[in-house]
Amino acid sequence: MSEQITQDPLSQFTLSQKNPGRHLKEVWEHFTKGDLKSRGHYEATCNWCKTKWSHDAPFNMKAHLTSHCLQCSDDIRHKYMELIANRKKLVLIELL
Repeated sequence: MSEQITQDPLSQFTLSQKNPGRHLKEVWEHFTKGDLKSRGHYEATCNWCKTKWSHDAPFNMKAHLTSHCLQCSDDIRHKYMELIANRKKLVLIELL
C-alpha cells in the first residue's frame, strides 16, 4: 500500500498569537500611544518634545521627527530624513 500524505496548503501561513492585527510602525518607538480614536488609529505623543496628535499618521510622525522636534537626537533625525527621501524617490520612479 502506498501512503498518501496531504498537506494543508495554508499550513505555511501562521498567525502570531502575540501580535495579531496590523504591526506598529517603527516610528512608534518615539511616540506614546494614547486613546484609540478609530479602528487601528490612536492619539500619539512625541516622547522627545511631548507634542500631541489627536489621530496618528506615521508619515506625519516621521516628518515631525525630521523637521519640527527640536529635542530629537541627530541620529534619529537623520534616520527618518533618509527614510522620507527614499520614499519620495520610490514615488517618483512609480510615476515615470
